[in-house]
Amino acid sequence: MDSFTIPQYKDKSPVIESWFFACVPQSKFVCDWRDEFSKITNFNSINDYLNDLKSQSVNFQNIAMPNYLTIHISAQKVLQSDKKYKLSLIKAEDDAFKYLTQNGWDSKKAVKNLVDCTNESIKTTSSCSFLQGKIIKLRGDERKEIDRDAQLDFFNKF
Repeated sequence: MDSFTIPQYKDKSPVIESWFFACVPQSKFVCDWRDEFSKITNFNSINDYLNDLKSQSVNFQNIAMPNYLTIHISAQKVLQSDKKYKLSLIKAEDDAFKYLTQNGWDSKKAVKNLVDCTNESIKTTSSCSFLQGKIIKLRGDERKEIDRDAQLDFFNKF
């Protein structure tokens, strides 16, 4: 399976981003991940599921907002099993989130930088080096910034 990861969260096993991955049909890891995530339906709440994983000593890897990022926590349960999976991971900060890391993870600055970099005269500057990546991932914070600032004219730039 190929996916993005954010190494800063890694304590015991990689934290795999769920917003983009590729795999062969019937990938063992993806099937195990799906099966684990589906177990949530056996619990009264997400908190009950998370507490069950904690009782099994699953390391949550410093993942913020586990209730919202439960898909990531279920991946941790699978990755921390004794099974060996073949994963090819790309550091998200070097590609999909490069525009954010170049702007100190400041969403407002990062979105403005995205728009500014559509201007041909500055496109080749170092502040636009994220354009050399394969993908740009907009998180909720960046989408809110785009919605908030109509003057950015974001969608007409791309």
